[in-house]
Amino acid sequence: MTNKKKHIFWFEEDLELLKDYYNSLLDVFDVTFGASLDLVKQKRHVDLLILDIMIHQKSIVLNGKEIENLTYGEPSWDTTGMEFLSRVREGEYKVFGFNKNVPVVIYSCRSEFTIRERAKELKVSAFLEKPVSIDKFIGTVTGVLDGTYTEKSKP
Repeated sequence: MTNKKKHIFWFEEDLELLKDYYNSLLDVFDVTFGASLDLVKQKRHVDLLILDIMIHQKSIVLNGKEIENLTYGEPSWDTTGMEFLSRVREGEYKVFGFNKNVPVVIYSCRSEFTIRERAKELKVSAFLEKPVSIDKFIGTVTGVLDGTYTEKSKP
């Protein structure tokens, strides 16, 4: 029997800033990192969604190449992550492996009341406000995946 790694989709555009967090996850999980439509459409089962709320329209990847990120017509870049999550919950991305009940960890610098209330409506499992230690980040992700997460930081 093979021990298949859980797949995490991290909807975020700034790998350079978060590469230590990303590398720590890679030790234990299979991780897709990015916010482009091409990545979203990979058709892979997602066990956990980590997302940032603010996603710029374009980002520079580590090789210096500029890529287009997923955007929506009406919402601005500072709420793209919440719009993406809303559409996941509606089942729009199910065909690509995003079950509408997938557990979600929000990791963002935006944490105002309205954002946290929207996160509750969208059944977010954990809400981490940037920055947190790598240990807390990994502990939260692992706890949400294995069902032991009970921290007070739930939205």
